[in-house]
Amino acid sequence: MHWEAITGDEKGTQEKETYFMESVGDNKIFISWGEANGIGVSQILDFNGGKVYNHLLQDRKLENGHGTIRILK
Repeated sequence: MHWEAITGDEKGTQEKETYFMESVGDNKIFISWGEANGIGVSQILDFNGGKVYNHLLQDRKLENGHGTIRILK
């Protein structure tokens, strides 16, 4: 997977990651990966609703958030 931060303090940061994925419903997937900077990422992507639900783990500190899914052509 390739990702790129498009806003915020990390704008322009990008990586290629190896991930694990599992379907958890109609057009919904659970995906997780570990980043080079040590952050563990877990997400549920809801393509029907256009939403992403995000959990991050770094140095035993947990954070959560959400965002929108945009399909780029």
